[in-house]
Amino acid sequence: MSHDIAEDEIAILPELILTNLAASSRTKVITALAMLLERHQIVKPGVASALVSRERLLPAGVATLVPVALCHAERAQIRRSALAFATLQKPVFFRELNRPGRFVSVEAVCVLAIADPVRHLHAYQRLVVLFQQAGVRELWRVTPSPGRIASVLRDVLLSSTPVPWSEIGRASTRAT
Repeated sequence: MSHDIAEDEIAILPELILTNLAASSRTKVITALAMLLERHQIVKPGVASALVSRERLLPAGVATLVPVALCHAERAQIRRSALAFATLQKPVFFRELNRPGRFVSVEAVCVLAIADPVRHLHAYQRLVVLFQQAGVRELWRVTPSPGRIASVLRDVLLSSTPVPWSEIGRASTRAT
């Protein structure tokens, strides 16, 4: 990675973002994001199969206004905290969190590789709130740039102040 990120920070970088990913299954999406994290030495080798197995046991689909899957790397697999994100060419089905037997057709997938449990929970909560906003779709539909997506995700996840959700659409058009 070419960016200087402090050891205790969460890396949210353009090179960890895939836009318009063509994937036919949740396994393929998870694997693509896991391989990206492995390639950048964020996680240890073999995390893809661990993430797929974890999703079978603990569903990742969240039925927010803009459906998303939020997958979690196990703490022992994480070398440095980061987030990998993909927007999908076509929605993919993930099993729905807290609703056994139901599926969610998700438009985006995020893998949280965050070792600190408090920071992990904070990021997860902010992502859920973010995907409750209709304007978040504009983030990748109008300007599908990994740099812009990374910038907005950083603003949302790393801020200690409440997020002005009405700004999401405008932030997506901001130059990075």
